[in-house]
Amino acid sequence: MNYIREINAFYDQQETNPLSSTAIAVWYALMHIRNKAGWPIDFSVAASVVCLKAGVKERNFYNSRNELKQKGYLTFESRKGNQAAVYRLLSLSAPYADKLVDNEVDSYADKVGDSVTPLYEQKNIKQNITTKKVNPFLFYEENGFGMLSPFISEDINTWLSDGSFLEPEDIVIEAMKIAILKNVRNWRYVSKILQDWQSRKLQTLKAIQAEQENWRKRVTPFPQKGGQSHDTRKRASATDYTGYDFRF
Repeated sequence: MNYIREINAFYDQQETNPLSSTAIAVWYALMHIRNKAGWPIDFSVAASVVCLKAGVKERNFYNSRNELKQKGYLTFESRKGNQAAVYRLLSLSAPYADKLVDNEVDSYADKVGDSVTPLYEQKNIKQNITTKKVNPFLFYEENGFGMLSPFISEDINTWLSDGSFLEPEDIVIEAMKIAILKNVRNWRYVSKILQDWQSRKLQTLKAIQAEQENWRKRVTPFPQKGGQSHDTRKRASATDYTGYDFRF
């Protein structure tokens, strides 16, 4: 099982088969446990361990586990006595991979069948065959932030769904890009960037990029006669958040 592909497919599923936030945390915890165990098909783990890793209470765990089963994310078998339940996480990436192959075959067949298509139409077809947009969860894991924990996954999900931004996925990724450029690959730093933008009501990627450009202009020294420059930068203030150096 490909871990990254499963994560990608999992969040695709949220568009058509959404889960509660606690169920998402439980699924992530079980994925983490299975990964550490070497990807067995079936595995057992105590409810208390899953609750600890997912950050959920026991009563919420059982509800979330049933939700995951009913919606086709896993199966489990309870056992007698004090024995832990046996889990099987169902692969979500297989249908996704099949869909990608079908799309590529269909696109190729259309291209061959329409070889006399006018040039401008061929360009339109080519533009439609694009790589799937990377979501923040994949971006996090593929760019050196480490493996997603249930806690961070839930925090990312909150930023995507709480209405702070009009383009939440693009903006969360933008914050991670800034962290990468600063060589500070940790979620706490990214979260501070997002809090800064939220407090200043920057709700679109365009607004954020414009603010960053304005800030760069304000702190760039301007030249004086004799080739010297006059440094216009001011001492960092609490309202500038320059202690975190968010604006490059």
